Amino acid sequence: MVFKEEPCVVICNGPSLNSVYNNELDQFYTLGSNRLYLRYNPDLLGICDQVMVHSPELQIAALEAFELSEEVVLSAALKKFFYNDVMPDNVFWSNWANPKKDGELLGLFSVNPDEILVSGGTVTYGLLQLALAKGYNKILIVGMDHTFMGPEGDHFSEEYNEPVGIPYNEEVNARYGLGAGFWPFSERQFVDKTNTFFSIAKRVFEENDGWIRNCSSYTECEVFETDKWENYA
Repeated sequence: MVFKEEPCVVICNGPSLNSVYNNELDQFYTLGSNRLYLRYNPDLLGICDQVMVHSPELQIAALEAFELSEEVVLSAALKKFFYNDVMPDNVFWSNWANPKKDGELLGLFSVNPDEILVSGGTVTYGLLQLALAKGYNKILIVGMDHTFMGPEGDHFSEEYNEPVGIPYNEEVNARYGLGAGFWPFSERQFVDKTNTFFSIAKRVFEENDGWIRNCSSYTECEVFETDKWENYA
């Protein structure tokens, strides 16, 4: 594959994103996730978590936002929330999954997102796979605070993302899927999992003569090389 010379930007949803201006993001091809559209409409929007579209209100908001991105990649698990005849032509479905062997997660990085996107415990890992498939081997990351709270908190800015208003209980889980509400335990357990998959992504990009740089103004992720956003914006 011939890679593009310029980097793209993967936009995460941490509070540090507030230090990045929208017009700065406009200079790049951008990939974002979840309900980032409340703050910014990326070129590619990816959603894999049912909690983002579990209610009619969220579904309406999402459909309106889909029209404002060039491309939207949704987990096939979200099909039950939408009617096909209302989906814009720029929406694509992907098998967003965690492949396992003998009960153990496989450390995979998908080079063919049309077939599968490996979840890796975070939608950001899926965005990295999509970016490489689109010819971007140089990645700037913003908004990756990587801070985990608990027992019922999360690591997203409440201003424009999670939480989205459904309490954790068994009835909600039965209706919308496990984890549709707030986690009943600390999200810190995801640190090791996501760091493992981020390390895989780092290696894959380096093998493709590229790099991933975390330009978040605040971050606790130690996997990627850090840099200042103002060096690129």
